[in-house]
Amino acid sequence: MHTNHEIEFKTFVDPQKFQQLCNAYPNAIIHNQTNVYYESETVNLKEMGFAMRIRNIDGKHLFTMKQKASQGHQEYEIYLDENSPSALNHPDLLKLFQQFNITGPFVIMGQLHTIRRSIQLNYGELCLDENEYCGIKDYEIEFEIDVEHFQEAEQEFKQLMDTYQIPLRPSKPKRTRCLAQMNKENAK
Repeated sequence: MHTNHEIEFKTFVDPQKFQQLCNAYPNAIIHNQTNVYYESETVNLKEMGFAMRIRNIDGKHLFTMKQKASQGHQEYEIYLDENSPSALNHPDLLKLFQQFNITGPFVIMGQLHTIRRSIQLNYGELCLDENEYCGIKDYEIEFEIDVEHFQEAEQEFKQLMDTYQIPLRPSKPKRTRCLAQMNKENAK
């Protein structure tokens, strides 16, 4: 199992600015990915400070569990054979869940599709994300940074926003947006 300390800067962006950035980085690596979000039927992961997903990307299924940290998130990741609640019975995941008193069964709560354009910059990876969920499309910039160069990365992100005259409009996590929209739809 791979662990990672994730820190990112992110903001919503309008479609025109998004296209301007896409044009500025024609050699970006493009991935189609679908995040499937999971929740436990017995404990509330969000209240415990966790979020869980399996991301389908390039024919692979990457499990990620994020845990809130003082700055950013601690991530636990492992590739699985499939994207389903039963895949969460992987022995390494069962050990991880036991460590944090997380119990199943697990259910699918929602999914979000992203066309991600990735560009490596000096102090992190710039991700231009076109997201679709529950009939909504939004555009988001994420800058996943090198932790050991926080100040330089922050400056690089601010410079990028200034260069393209993009106002900072902080975005909530994809999972939060997707599930909030699903709750709205279900309340109708």
